[in-house]
Amino acid sequence: MRDFIEIGPTPSEEDCQQCGTPEYAEGKAKEECQRFITLIRKVCGKEPQGACLRVKGNDHDFGRYYEVVCEYDEGLIESVQYAFHVEGNAPTKWDGSGGKKFEKELQGEAGAEKRAMDAVETVEENARRKVG
Repeated sequence: MRDFIEIGPTPSEEDCQQCGTPEYAEGKAKEECQRFITLIRKVCGKEPQGACLRVKGNDHDFGRYYEVVCEYDEGLIESVQYAFHVEGNAPTKWDGSGGKKFEKELQGEAGAEKRAMDAVETVEENARRKVG
């Protein structure tokens, strides 16, 4: 089954075309999104099988706006991992800063150990939040 995650129209710390303003231009909004896709691929890496970065239009009371989404196939774990990686690690600036390369999750014993350690860290972090 296919699903998608919204990434945004541009890096999160940069300005973008604002739907509903006099300066808004759909063509420029789409161009920004395409530029962001190129930057995501450069920084995070190309999509694995089952994942696809694309521009998605959405209707709003003030008109149609555009943003980058990462589609993924729920049956292909690497595509799911990539989509969620991009959501949290896409570049935050046009210069590529704030981004992080996607690396396939380790397989076998080393991968299981890493996943276990990540799970422990998540549980510990959640416990700290509840206490604090």
